[in-house]
Amino acid sequence: MSDTMQIPLTQGKFALVDAEDYLCLSQFKWQWRRPHRRACEGHEGYAMRTSARIQGKRKTIFMHNEIMHPPMGMEVDHIRIGSGLDNSKANLRIVDKSTNRRNRHIFRNNKSGYRGVSWNAKGRVWQAGIGFYGKLFHLGSYATAKDASAAYEAARERLGLLKAESDR
Repeated sequence: MSDTMQIPLTQGKFALVDAEDYLCLSQFKWQWRRPHRRACEGHEGYAMRTSARIQGKRKTIFMHNEIMHPPMGMEVDHIRIGSGLDNSKANLRIVDKSTNRRNRHIFRNNKSGYRGVSWNAKGRVWQAGIGFYGKLFHLGSYATAKDASAAYEAARERLGLLKAESDR
């Protein structure tokens, strides 16, 4: 594993980067961007900066994208969930959008406590659903959130998502 260094951000935060990327990245003033309000408890946020004005507009540049340079249509994913300030290459990978969305904590406002499970107040049942490459599949309605979660996990296994995530 390569040596890592810290780059200072605003709000007294620091981003961790590989030593080989430090010189290139440290010439910019980086800001700490707080996590989305729905993000899980303990999420670190991200390191970002804005570009110079181009035709009157600024562009947000995230440090992890600056390091990995993902090709068009791909995204940079932090392997350890919630570790947005660890921008060492050992914690970054280039994935498609669908894979990146699967690598998330459960949102803070999740009422069931399970991924892929929601409450249907009209039907007064728990529903399970899974998204796969842009399509949402309804997995059924269940009396308990635990039963709905079991259906979600079985669908993940059928779609081969468990193996892909354990390969990380």
